[in-house]
Amino acid sequence: MRLQIFKLTLQNKGRSPNTMLRKGISKVMEMRRKNPETRKNDLLQLMLDSSVVDSGDVDVSRLEAGNAELEKGGSEDTGNKKTRRMTEAEIESSAFTVLLAGYETTSTALAYTTYLLAKHQDVQENLYQEIKDLVDKGQKLEYATINKLPYLDKVLNESMRVYPPVHLFTNRYAVEDVQYGDIQIPKGTLIQAPVYLMHHDPDFWSEPEIFDPERFSSKPNTEGITYLPFGVGPRNCLGMRFAQLEAKLALANLVYKFNIKLDDTQQDNLKILCRIRILAPSEVRVKLEPRNEEN
Repeated sequence: MRLQIFKLTLQNKGRSPNTMLRKGISKVMEMRRKNPETRKNDLLQLMLDSSVVDSGDVDVSRLEAGNAELEKGGSEDTGNKKTRRMTEAEIESSAFTVLLAGYETTSTALAYTTYLLAKHQDVQENLYQEIKDLVDKGQKLEYATINKLPYLDKVLNESMRVYPPVHLFTNRYAVEDVQYGDIQIPKGTLIQAPVYLMHHDPDFWSEPEIFDPERFSSKPNTEGITYLPFGVGPRNCLGMRFAQLEAKLALANLVYKFNIKLDDTQQDNLKILCRIRILAPSEVRVKLEPRNEEN
């Protein structure tokens, strides 16, 4: 696929894949506006609806990645909402970001977590018991229940600490001249956070090379700038909640149905490839053993 895109770029006089993707999004937006029957129950439709003039103002907090209340299904305060309509450029850019950032990063995180669970059978067994307890109570593994699995949160958080899929995506510009120790940082300088190094800094994490989900039983390290799998602040990853939900649902169903073991051909240590801003394993070889016929 990469070779095809590269060849296509050359044949189209330097037209980048990003431009092609944006134009594709724009065509879908236009099609949905002209043909109401093509409406879908998805994020793009929500954003399109928020830009329709006669639909009234839309609560933009519903589109924010960090809106924990919506994720929990809690009620919203209708007293002092900040509302406005999304522009065409905002819709296109948001859809582009979700498509670009939500595919390889999530699949990479799942590959790492699967490998770690196969390598650490005790962790996998604890996770299985948590999932089984939920299912035994008559609960289904779906959006409404997936956040009732705190150990799953710990496992995924620790996996993304040990192997952060995105290692060079948290960029910020200095808004003023800053003197940081002996270093002078001029206004306008691009600062890039080395996420992998921060996640493995012993000043922040005890025994950082060890996979230990229990370190996330307390929250201090997750609330500062020492843990950045999705960036930080109001400009963190737009698709954070979606990516977390996607990964949790996949892992919960996988672990509930199968015991994951390392394949005999899988080396003990992963070979990691650096793809621009993605740290991806060259390959992960595992065996899936069905837990029982009922699952």
